[in-house]
Amino acid sequence: MRTRGLVPTLVAVCVVAAALPARAEDDPQVTALIGELGLIESAEPVRARPGWVRPQTIVVRGSAANAAFLQEGLDGVTVLAAGSAAAALPLMAEADAAIGFCEPELVAAAPKLQWIQIGSAGLNGCLVGPDYPRKDILLTNMQRVQSAQIAEHAIAMALTLARGLDLAVQRQADGRWDK
Repeated sequence: MRTRGLVPTLVAVCVVAAALPARAEDDPQVTALIGELGLIESAEPVRARPGWVRPQTIVVRGSAANAAFLQEGLDGVTVLAAGSAAAALPLMAEADAAIGFCEPELVAAAPKLQWIQIGSAGLNGCLVGPDYPRKDILLTNMQRVQSAQIAEHAIAMALTLARGLDLAVQRQADGRWDK
């Protein structure tokens, strides 16, 4: 499977799926992507959550080109790009959704925020602890998308330790070539 460009594509699919009333099985491409990634569709659509409204403004971590890519498939939705948390802060007042941002100060500055999409497989403390008093925000991650890479990395690390490559790197740095 070719993974280059898959993350932006999947994020776009998630954004469109959350924004549109159509069911996933109505689009063969979406159905194929869900099957290929082994995603588990919830029994209840996001739009059925209490208080859920279609996102109107989405703040995306990344470049204007990333935002333009997402904007192409989202009629009636404004996609704003921010390269850092500092750049995102003034945009969060109108944000209904955020992609790639989960900092406490950004969540606090976003009274309409109802969805956060994280680009990592883990949540890395997102929306937990006393800095996050709001528990009404939907949080999604890329766990299924990155599972193959995580497994490959774990095997590579195990092989590194089994073959003593960690020691070899240190010995090489010390100018030693013994076993």
